Amino acid sequence: MSDENHLPRKKPAHDPERDFASYAWRLIGTLRSQAGWLDLTAGRLRYSTPDGAVFDVPLAEVTDIVWPWYYFGGGVKLTADGEQYRFSFVLPNGAEYPTARLAAAAGDLSSLTIVWQKADDIGAGREAGKGWRRRLEAAAPADPAPAPPLSPAP
Repeated sequence: MSDENHLPRKKPAHDPERDFASYAWRLIGTLRSQAGWLDLTAGRLRYSTPDGAVFDVPLAEVTDIVWPWYYFGGGVKLTADGEQYRFSFVLPNGAEYPTARLAAAAGDLSSLTIVWQKADDIGAGREAGKGWRRRLEAAAPADPAPAPPLSPAP
């Protein structure tokens, strides 16, 4: 499995057991995705793209964390800063390099490297998903206990 899909941190993690970062693709609608970097450092979750930060919030404000079975451990849905997000840690189909896709369309056999890279990326994305799940579930606020039933007044 390759580490080429995970950028090095600019500085060491504060707490390696809680801090984590990886590539993440924000899934927008059915056909679009936005490549970026999801980073959990010092109790803050930040998603940024080459255009800048999309959100940067305290982890306590991240809610509705769901790990859909159909993401096969390689993605998450969550709400941050009041907005719902869907993230994939696996390079989405169609987000491959355009030159490789053109080569495949032209019948160039060297374009088969896309298949190899995709298989490698799936494993790396699922590993990233495991790391995210462990940290987000550990930090998620516990559901409040249900209120006791009201008893009739004496």
